[in-house]
Amino acid sequence: MLNELKVTQITVPLPFRLDHVHCFLAEGEKGWTIIDAGLNNKTTRDLWNPIIEKHDITDIIISHYHPDHFGMQGHYNN
Repeated sequence: MLNELKVTQITVPLPFRLDHVHCFLAEGEKGWTIIDAGLNNKTTRDLWNPIIEKHDITDIIISHYHPDHFGMQGHYNN
């Protein structure tokens, strides 16, 4: 179903008991949108950087205010 919507699930490892978070990359008419950015740490940056280099990211949407969902947003806003 996600493929039909042009959405890719990105599973980001976490250093907690809850050991991962699902983030998403969605293709839109004018570029790509990140939905939840993951925790702000080296593991997340190393996972996202090659993906971001290949896509024209135009928007970031955060589903809710937990660090494992919004942490990298500030980094990539710049």
